[in-house]
Order: sequence, then structure tokens, then C-alpha cells
Amino acid sequence: MFAGCESLTSLNLNSFNTSKVENMAGMFRGCDELINLNIDNFDTSKVINMEEMFRWSTKVRTSMTIKNIGLENYYEMFQEAATEESAQIKLNYTEETSELVNNMINTKPDNSHVIKGEKISL
Repeated sequence: MFAGCESLTSLNLNSFNTSKVENMAGMFRGCDELINLNIDNFDTSKVINMEEMFRWSTKVRTSMTIKNIGLENYYEMFQEAATEESAQIKLNYTEETSELVNNMINTKPDNSHVIKGEKISL
């Protein structure tokens, strides 16, 4: 949706209704100038594909909650993502998705600042 947004530096998507979205693959891929990304209210309860979602978004600062235990594909989601010193992707989780989030974070490259966030009650 926003892939390749090379000059975009800030984006607030809190009002987006993502309750029926299943595929977020490549959504912010290549947004190498994007710093402030507000997706805190994204409903990920039906998402099954997040492949390369943040790939090459080196400066991004954002957080999101992983809600679907059925998320199947997060291949290279964090490849060259949040690699700048001030960048960070925080993954919040539910009781059901805690282990999934651990597995997702384990796929990140060593130079990506991806962290496990807070447990969210639904």
C-alpha cells in the first residue's frame, strides 16, 4: 500500500479500519525516510501475511499489536528494518500470541531494533 514511499517521513494511520485485512505484505517496504509511523490501532486479528512488511524501512519508529495466532507468513518482515540508532519496532502481544511474537523477533537481523512490547488484554 505504501511500499516505496521514499520521501514520506511521517504517517498517522490510526483511523484506518484494518479489521478485515488478511494481507499486510510489503505494506511499508522501502520507506527508507519514514520515521514516525502511527499504527497503534491496527487490528491485526485476521492478518495471516506480513512478509517484508517493514523491509528497508531503516529509520522507522512504530509499535503494533500482534493479535492473530494464525499469522502464517512473516518472512523477512524486519530485513534491513529499524537499523538506524534511533529506530525501533515494538511488537505488543496478547496472551495467545506471546510465543508467536518471540518467534517473529527471532527472525530479525542482529542490526534491527525490534523488541517485544507489552502484553495487551483484549
